[in-house]
Amino acid sequence: GVPEKQTAKPTVTLRDDGLYDILSRTALLDEDLPEAAIVKCLLGIPKANYNVSHQTVYYP
Repeated sequence: GVPEKQTAKPTVTLRDDGLYDILSRTALLDEDLPEAAIVKCLLGIPKANYNVSHQTVYYP
């Protein structure tokens, strides 16, 4: 399988309504992925006891 890849420090922006936007990016090459790759994103904020995940299937 494809190894896990962590991104650099995410960009965190405080919005006018007091909530936060968090942007995190990574890059993978199509040739490094299998025919169909499950891409998973996990976000955890320990101090808020908050965790969320999202996944999608990517076809190069």
